[in-house]
Amino acid sequence: MLGWLPYTSAAAALHWSVAPQICVADTTHSTCNMTITIEYHSNPPAAIPACVLINGKQRQCWARLPARVTLDVALEAAGRLTVSTPDGRELIRKVLQIKARRDTHRPRVRSPWRLF
Repeated sequence: MLGWLPYTSAAAALHWSVAPQICVADTTHSTCNMTITIEYHSNPPAAIPACVLINGKQRQCWARLPARVTLDVALEAAGRLTVSTPDGRELIRKVLQIKARRDTHRPRVRSPWRLF
């Protein structure tokens, strides 16, 4: 029944998923590369014109958003993924986090002071 609704109402009735939302980098200040999958579920499929933005920069647009989208992303810091309509209405917004396997700072080997 979503086919007759305007896309703003139809978008609210959709179930969205974005995976992964956390990228694991080698060190704290290194670039993190990941493949993001954006999916929406509706029956019947909704015809929604949409654009994907990463940190406010447009990555890709469609006249009719596919049910499953895969994007390769390189992040240097935590970012924001947004799917919006061409007129600027946000359909979803997710925060993309970066976690480091190892910190660039070494832990202290001995304590800074002694009792005796």
